[in-house]
Amino acid sequence: MPEQYAYLCWTAYTLFPDMPVDAFYFHVEDTEIGIRGTITLLDYGQSAADVLQVAEYPLEKRAAHVLHQMKHWREHAKLCTVAEMVAAMGGEPKWM
Repeated sequence: MPEQYAYLCWTAYTLFPDMPVDAFYFHVEDTEIGIRGTITLLDYGQSAADVLQVAEYPLEKRAAHVLHQMKHWREHAKLCTVAEMVAAMGGEPKWM
């Protein structure tokens, strides 16, 4: 919701369109063998636009949309190493 801190954090960089932003969706699970999860690299501009649009939805529709997005990101997350993730962000790991 627009007045919430998370909304302000997520949309803050829309004020600086020339500033590159790395955005992620983290999904972490605690399993019998330990903690595991996925990290999905998001298109910040598209994700921020989605946040702005969905903020206008009624609460029930907004919640359904967020759950749908999380499911989509979990199903379409590409498995990769930390080095591959850093390279995808345009950097190079310090240890390489």
